[in-house]
Amino acid sequence: GLDRSYELNYKKYFIGLARSGVANNFVHFRPKQRFVKFTFKLDQSDELEKQIEASGIELIGYEKKWREYTLRLAPNDYLPHKDFLAQIVKLAYAQNTRE
Repeated sequence: GLDRSYELNYKKYFIGLARSGVANNFVHFRPKQRFVKFTFKLDQSDELEKQIEASGIELIGYEKKWREYTLRLAPNDYLPHKDFLAQIVKLAYAQNTRE
């Protein structure tokens, strides 16, 4: 499972993650009025992009410079896709955390 010592880290423009006060934003969130921009750090993958497309979640894009995907999550996207979103978080955690 994921490391439960991570806490939400509220900043002016986004919500990231921190452990023991040290930021590790392998995922972060930018709340908007009607949706949330969910950004996660992963190497670009055609397979992942196909899974995102098949899920019906809107892929905003991939930023190569930062190795970040951004999804647009509407309130009704979470429950039907929570297992898929949890899988994405686990992948990002595994690829960006050196224990």
